Amino acid sequence: MQVQITPNASVVLNSQGSGSVSLGPTANGQNWTLVLVSVRCATNVNEAVCQLYLNNVLVGTTTWGSTGDSDTDISYVLQSGQVIEAVWTGGDANTTAFLAMVATYQIGGQ
Repeated sequence: MQVQITPNASVVLNSQGSGSVSLGPTANGQNWTLVLVSVRCATNVNEAVCQLYLNNVLVGTTTWGSTGDSDTDISYVLQSGQVIEAVWTGGDANTTAFLAMVATYQIGGQ
């Protein structure tokens, strides 16, 4: 049976408006099939650039890292221990940045 999950994480950007956060499956043998990845910040006086990395490999960049941006053209399968990392630069100092995902994973038998 396929189960939909909505993992999310946040980070407070530093005094230069930079920060990073990552998400991925931690349960042994669990795989997430990504459906959507979204980034945004609590404030957007300075519009941050946000880069997404899959295991340290750049897979996307948005210049709407503060206002908010999402991507549904994501077809990655994250295996246990793999992560998507969002890295913000140039945003508002001390604001909270958010990474959210929609993913599915298989539980039980086929």
